[in-house]
Formats: sequence, structure tokens, C-alpha cells
Amino acid sequence: MKVLIVDDDATTRLVLRRLMVTEFACTVSEVEDGLDALDLLVKQSISLMLLDLHLPVFDGLQTLEVIRSSPQLSSLPVVVLSVDREEATVRKLVHLGVNDYLIKPFKVARVVERMRRVVASLGTGAAAVGGPDVAEGTLAPVPEDTTIVIADGDADFRHLFVSALGSKRPVLQAESGAQALKSCFDANPGAIFVGGNLGLLGPELLLKRLRALPNLRNARIIAITDKKGKDAGGFDGYDGVLVRTYLPDALVRQVENLFRQAGQSPLGRLLHLLPTLRASMMTATEQVFGMMMSTAVSQDSHGPAPGRAVAAASALAWEEGEGTVDISFRCDLGSAAAITTALTGGTPGPENEVELCEAAAEILNMIIGRITNALSANGVIARFAPPAGRIAEDEPAAVDPASQAIVLDFCADENPVRFRLAVGAEGSSEV
Repeated sequence: MKVLIVDDDATTRLVLRRLMVTEFACTVSEVEDGLDALDLLVKQSISLMLLDLHLPVFDGLQTLEVIRSSPQLSSLPVVVLSVDREEATVRKLVHLGVNDYLIKPFKVARVVERMRRVVASLGTGAAAVGGPDVAEGTLAPVPEDTTIVIADGDADFRHLFVSALGSKRPVLQAESGAQALKSCFDANPGAIFVGGNLGLLGPELLLKRLRALPNLRNARIIAITDKKGKDAGGFDGYDGVLVRTYLPDALVRQVENLFRQAGQSPLGRLLHLLPTLRASMMTATEQVFGMMMSTAVSQDSHGPAPGRAVAAASALAWEEGEGTVDISFRCDLGSAAAITTALTGGTPGPENEVELCEAAAEILNMIIGRITNALSANGVIARFAPPAGRIAEDEPAAVDPASQAIVLDFCADENPVRFRLAVGAEGSSEV
């Protein structure tokens, strides 16, 4: 892989060059200014560019604007380097579509972690600018040749699962969470079924590890339960629930139904237009919080904290009313205050509810903007109403794995921030 580093600081270029060569075996070129970068991009084939915003002659933002307007370079993966957290700059970067954002001064361990994810996405064709992913949530059909993993401590059930489904799809079985995680590293499955009695790496911890793997960002993770109906609750973070049965035909019907759920719903139609929707949501969220708050965010197995909350919502429509989905954001008041501080530089009190609501709406506005850009790159014209924020007195709704929605819970690594982002069929994502 050929990497171009654009930075006027020689020390920064040296650190990044060593990191990319030693950690990722890349071939590296480097220049000091945006004009030199544009000149080199015409002459060489570059796989990834690391771009500083503050350059002496032609700055990084100008350089990125030229790249995105070029038919030959518009999909070039770009990681931005900067100390700039101004809202106007962040908004432009989100609109232009960057693959990641690294805050200066660098923490080498954090840079390695973030670059590992970027490089992995390039290797699977899932760069933020556009490549298609596999399956999406509980809503898009899973191809028949997709590998699936069954992780369960019950050997009889695993054997039945493989016997019933192995003739149609490649099936890997794991008797422990550790084995399941290793299989997912090696096989890049489109679906993972998680049962119980998994040893030290139990279901809750396994789910968290699976959600953190870049190659599984669009894999469907389904809980196996012995309970039925309303009793089969408590599976937040999963994309569906399979009720354990030892009847082969009943098992096959359940799995096939899970794999093709809601293909004709508004969200299902949107996923056919943008299979990378979940990845676009995650990438946009990571970029906005990384740029605005200098912190990484990661998926969390817990929802928003109970109590009064700040919520924002909007409706996304595409192709002259062909479909509409609701997109919403929710966080507790403390998280909203931290977000508002990052956006405005002030320290709002809990009584300043208007400012908290405006900040939540602005965060959602930037995230939705990134999703509409991804749709536009796929030739789909989409529009959305400016998000409106409100104070929510109700408790966050429990996530129904069978609902027509994609629900992502996040927490910030270095700030007291926890929030939920949801996309669902019209009226379903009021979280």
C-alpha cells in the first residue's frame, strides 16, 4: 500500500513514516504543502493520504476540496491531522468525507489503533468514501454463500445447527467465546449466533469484542435464547433473537426469516441503496466526536443513562418521497453539557436547556449530513429537515431486536459522554 504524508513539520512526518512502515509495511511518500501533494497525486497512485490542515501555502482544507472535486481522486481515502476543533472546520470536513481525524499532539498507541482500523477498512473495500459492506442490521438479506458462526456451549445444539444449515451456507462452530472471536478474525462472517456457557469470554463481553472489530461492522449478531415472546427481552446490542429449538425445520425457518427481515420496509429500501449505512453512521459519529471533543467514541453495550435526557430527531427522505426514515440522538443531561462545552467553549448550567438541545441537534445535523453525502456518492438524492432538540422526561425505550431500526449506543473514551443514535422506519426511532 502506498501512503502519502502531507505535513510541513519534519518531526511529524518522521513519526508517521516510521509508524506506517513498521506497523503496516507501507511504502511512504511525503511532501510539505498541499500544492506539492496535488502534483504528486497526478504522477503516482496513492492508496491513502495523511493530510495536515495547517500548511504554509495551500492548506489542507483547500487540498481536500480539490481532491473531492476531482473525478479521478474523489474517492481517495484521507485521514486528517490537526489541532483544529472549530465548528465551521469540522462541518466542512464531515461534508467532504474524511476517513478519520487524528488530533495533534499524537499519542502513538492511539494513532496505531486508529490507523489499524483505517487500513483494515481499505483491505475489505469498506472505505468511508464508498465501498459496499456485507449485511446490515436485521434489515438486509444475507446472501446464501455468507459464512455464519454459531457460538454456544451446548454441543448437541451446535451439531443440529450445522446439520440443518450447513448445506446452504458455510457454518463454523465454536464452543467458547474465545474460539468464536478467533473464527471471526479469520473468516469475516456475515452473521454470528451467540448462545450461553461460553467460558471466560461470555456473551456480553463477546458481543462487545465483536462490535469493536472493523471487519464485522456490518455483520449481524444474533442472540440465542431459551425464552419466547415477551420473555425474550434484554438483548440490547443484538441484531435479532433466535429461540433455541431442536426441530431442524423450525430452526431453518427462524434463521431464514431473520436473514431476510424487513427487506421492503423504508429502512430496508434505504439499505439496498446504501448497504454501508451502519458503517456510515459509525464513521460519521467517530469523526464528529473526534474532531469536536478530541476523544474517541466506541460502541457500548449499555443504552443512555436513565432520567431526564436531551433528544434530537429528524426525518431523512430520498428520491422524491420514495422513502422516509427517522434519525434520532439521545443522551443524558451531563453528556449534553459536555457536548455543549465542546461545541461552544462555554460551560452551560443544567438549567440552560435551550443550549443543550441546540448542541444535540447540531451533533445530529453533522452526522446526518455525512449520511446524505454517502447516499449522494451512490447516486441517491436525499434531504432532511433541520434536527429539532427537546428535553425528554421519559425513560429510553428498550431496544426490540425485531424492530425495524438500527440502534447504536456509544460512550466516549476520555469524556463523561454516553449517547444513542438510531435510524428506523418512520416513527420508530423516538428513543
